[in-house]
Amino acid sequence: MLNAYPHLSREAIRAALAYATNALRDENLILTGAD
Repeated sequence: MLNAYPHLSREAIRAALAYATNALRDENLILTGAD
């Protein structure tokens, strides 16, 4: 992945992963809350 995006810094990738994790967590909370 790092080789595929050499222009991205490790911090940028970590931030993107953290954002995706938070988005999925929020989505899971919404889905579980709907039940």
